[in-house]
Amino acid sequence: MWSNKQQNQLERILNHPGLRFRKISKYRYLIRYKGCQWYLWPRSGRYQKISSNGAVSEIFMGELSDFYHRYLTEELDLPEN
Repeated sequence: MWSNKQQNQLERILNHPGLRFRKISKYRYLIRYKGCQWYLWPRSGRYQKISSNGAVSEIFMGELSDFYHRYLTEELDLPEN
């Protein structure tokens, strides 16, 4: 179920200064920030990092707030998964 908390976290990610995004499908976004790219599935908390040569990583899972603090604010230094 899509909660208000998840919706608020997604809005915080999408409104982060310098971030660009495109909604690719009903459930997936392409996020671009500081030369990095990710596929983000906000409802399930999954994401994939896209390398500069176009290769995609494994799918990682976590809270949207963890994604925000790890990649956008760089406040968390978490292991890959």
